[in-house]
Amino acid sequence: MLLHVRALGQTFQARTDESFDIAIAQRFDAEQPNAFGLPDADATFVRGDDFVLSVHDGAPINCSTLTLTPHANGTHTESIAHITTDGPSVLDVLDQSLLLARLVTTDFVRREDVPDESYLGTSQPHDRVIAAQSLDRLLPGVDSGTPTDERPRAIVVRTLPNTTQKPTRRWATTNPPYFTEDAIRLLLRRGYQHLLVDLPSIDREQDDGAMAAHRTWWELPPVGTSAGENASRRTITEFCYVPDTIPDGLYLLELQIAPLALDAVPSRPRLIPLRRIARPH
Repeated sequence: MLLHVRALGQTFQARTDESFDIAIAQRFDAEQPNAFGLPDADATFVRGDDFVLSVHDGAPINCSTLTLTPHANGTHTESIAHITTDGPSVLDVLDQSLLLARLVTTDFVRREDVPDESYLGTSQPHDRVIAAQSLDRLLPGVDSGTPTDERPRAIVVRTLPNTTQKPTRRWATTNPPYFTEDAIRLLLRRGYQHLLVDLPSIDREQDDGAMAAHRTWWELPPVGTSAGENASRRTITEFCYVPDTIPDGLYLLELQIAPLALDAVPSRPRLIPLRRIARPH
């Protein structure tokens, strides 16, 4: 399918058959990514007293029961319901699946090298963080003359080193990189509504429950369990994998989600390249 897209005051073409899948496929019979030491995802054939719903075992069909934890088992999208008692589910807040997106690639810095950037949760000087100073160099400022609907609403952050082991990495107890609160505030100031990352979480693995980056993204106070009357409709997608073959730049993002009314659901983000249509002379 060929689409025409208006972005940043220009017209682009997007071919859906050229999209890049940046989700980690959930393969139940192979190596899986995992975070926080939670159980792996599992698919088990339905069994009864005298039957197994498996063609291999003589049944006319295959029928499986799935067991998975979206936050720990692969690419997933979260809403503010993740850290509140009354926030809307992902299904309720993601009202469109096609979004303008910007892909950037950044390295981490040591926490001790950005002492002016805040992180309310527990942190150590040797921690690796995604800092505002790093993102600021990569992101253009907001042009007030560009219509809001022509600005990227989604930001995809690919982190270095971008090894091919990411799709099957076991992250537990490795203290992965995380975002400083200042980095999140920078993204808010630039107008982003949807954050996609290739990390298991935007927060520190062990943060004493502070969830500082999540709370900053959803504009919540440091403590409290209510989403408030005007709950944020922003989303976070974690556990992506963006191969090195995909260049940084502007894309059309198709953010597919499982239609489940939960705080986090398995998702499949796809990046569709944009080609600028030259104006006739």
